Amino acid sequence: HDSGGDTTRNRLLADKKAKQLDYMVRDRENGSVEAMGHYWTEYADQSLNHALRASWGETKQASRFIPADMAEGEPVPGLFVLGLGKLGGFDLNFSSDVDLVAFYDADSVPVPAFVGRTDITARVLRTFTQTIDGHKAGAFVWRTDWRLRPDPSVTDLSMSTEAGEDYHFYRAAPWRRLAMIKARVVAGDKEAGQNFLRSLHPYLWRRHLDFSMIQEIAYLKSRIRRQTT
Repeated sequence: HDSGGDTTRNRLLADKKAKQLDYMVRDRENGSVEAMGHYWTEYADQSLNHALRASWGETKQASRFIPADMAEGEPVPGLFVLGLGKLGGFDLNFSSDVDLVAFYDADSVPVPAFVGRTDITARVLRTFTQTIDGHKAGAFVWRTDWRLRPDPSVTDLSMSTEAGEDYHFYRAAPWRRLAMIKARVVAGDKEAGQNFLRSLHPYLWRRHLDFSMIQEIAYLKSRIRRQTT
């Protein structure tokens, strides 16, 4: 008997097989690189969003503190996942993994403060990761990489938007600005996610650069050039 998570996983795996066949047909018909990237990225968004909703529902069943069911098609309130890299830039290819970062808006996520919003949302994201990635030896929907999240060695998968803003403005390394330029909401509450990205706009697109920042950009540029030549 499948659990809810196993059922979702099996459905997503079956759907991906069909999408892979369609991808290969489109590729043989000389689909452009840009069109193929958009097609595969849009499918990734759809499957990731479905997995996140299902993971929220599964976590909700194990906690009496998470409120009633969401309406059909409604996103997980306040919780969102950002796609970076190829996923964020709409150029995901057939073998790409997905670079993910997640945040929640404390004012709208339906978890009481005394329960621990970071704990509950991180639990949802661990279920989400298991659903789409699973065990390394088995089938997977998407290979996931959470290492671009803030301070990955000491933080859980989830962080509040307030803590995320504080991190990016005061503690993030300069290379993170480049990583976040492609950030895009790929699952969950799009409105909350877009509000968060707008709040980071002054961080990503600074009006003035000091000397140390210019040096760091030059260093990153030379490092990229060395690794791509």
